[in-house]
Amino acid sequence: MLAIPSKLADKQPEWSAALKHYVKINYNKSLAHAHAQAFNTVDAHRRDAAPQAQPTVPRAPALVGAIRRYEHLLAAIEGRFDVSQLQIGFAWRDAFKPYVKQTEADTSFERVALRFNLAALLSFSAINQNRNDADGIRESARLFQQAAGLLR
Repeated sequence: MLAIPSKLADKQPEWSAALKHYVKINYNKSLAHAHAQAFNTVDAHRRDAAPQAQPTVPRAPALVGAIRRYEHLLAAIEGRFDVSQLQIGFAWRDAFKPYVKQTEADTSFERVALRFNLAALLSFSAINQNRNDADGIRESARLFQQAAGLLR
């Protein structure tokens, strides 16, 4: 059985600077300063969810949780900000041709890359199940089905 390779983040977008600038322009400077720590948290969640190396067995479950948290955060940001005004570029390397890089300024592109990586992590977890017993085979099949559902 084979696992899907993960897309790797090429560089980290500057969420905190973009959000701070957006709030300063559209609201006021003191509000931007008051929320600076929250904006830094967005950068930290992106760093956790967008790896720059392929996952390892011990790190895979934490990475799944990090991707899900960052996806929820993206949804909240999209609901509160006009993301097109943030001018953030999301850069990802192709999973099968790592020398190919694509950068888009659209959170939909970021979401697709995250979902692809979530499917890759699920397939990675599936191949690392103990397939010598029935429970391990069932868990492996369940994880592969979840990965296929994300890719569909």
